[in-house]
Amino acid sequence: MLHHQLPPQFNNTPVRLSKKGAKHADSFIRKFFGAYHLHEIRRSLAALTEIALTTNNTHFDDAKERDCILWFYYELEIFIEAAWFQNKQSSTAKTKPKKKNK
Repeated sequence: MLHHQLPPQFNNTPVRLSKKGAKHADSFIRKFFGAYHLHEIRRSLAALTEIALTTNNTHFDDAKERDCILWFYYELEIFIEAAWFQNKQSSTAKTKPKKKNK
């Protein structure tokens, strides 16, 4: 489904994450990175991009559209790495023993 065919509720609002879930977004991030390793995410993202660009798809006939999907791939990979790093820092901070005040 192309972006211009999406229903209005998809416009800048979460559709899969409820308001209750949003309060605990970090748990969803932990769950995601617990299920998928960074190299697996990269491989899947690259495969999706390759399929989009190498199959007969009129949406990507235009060079500008192909450029946009490659740029999105690049930006999404950075976003995923940032979330991975933040998740790793959060997990490390939670497992460190707290210092006792004397």
